[in-house]
Amino acid sequence: MLVDDDHTEHEISLEYLNSARSAGEFIHPETGEPVEDFESKIFPFFVPSANFKAA
Repeated sequence: MLVDDDHTEHEISLEYLNSARSAGEFIHPETGEPVEDFESKIFPFFVPSANFKAA
């Protein structure tokens, strides 16, 4: 998840993040602008599965 400067959360795929890391540049998914120091604005998260919720 990207949390930008105004604290808005944006879900991103692992593929998108890996592509940004390879390119050395992360493009904001809504503005299309490069995000400076993007690694400090990326936070892992998970969504529990139905099996997990049922346990």
